[in-house]
Amino acid sequence: MANHVLKGSERQPLKGARSLGKADPAERLEVTVLLRHRAADALRDRIKELRRASGPREHIKRGDFAQQFGADPGDIREVKTFASSHGLTVVQESSARRTVILAGTVAQFNRAFGVDLERFEHEGGSYRGRTGPVHLPDELHGKVEGVFGLDDRQQARPHFRSRLQGNVHWRA
Repeated sequence: MANHVLKGSERQPLKGARSLGKADPAERLEVTVLLRHRAADALRDRIKELRRASGPREHIKRGDFAQQFGADPGDIREVKTFASSHGLTVVQESSARRTVILAGTVAQFNRAFGVDLERFEHEGGSYRGRTGPVHLPDELHGKVEGVFGLDDRQQARPHFRSRLQGNVHWRA
């Protein structure tokens, strides 16, 4: 079984982070596998058509969109077979969202996706992460667009602003 690098999955530690060692192999986690669109070329054509339209646009219903452009049931079956062969559990699947959520241990995900999850520490805290890409077997190559959740590093920062004192006036 040849492994293929999942395009765009390369990860590096956060700047200034240092490895604390391997992640606990018994730690349980859930990972979301994002699948390709069914009829991706037709979807691109529809988007181009909508961009060109100058008048009222004909909207597609949610169910119709899922039926036409959701994940192919065959791709979902392939992910489920892959998961089963690595001892992973399918928690949820959605053709409309093109996702299959898998549950298992760090050790199982390491073997399944050819990664080496570690614990990292940095100025802002600690996280589970990896260095390098996610690998896919032949049967999933070209069908999987993303694997999310192996890393638990913070993905976004809050952008709160404090109000200046005296800026709010209460009236009774």
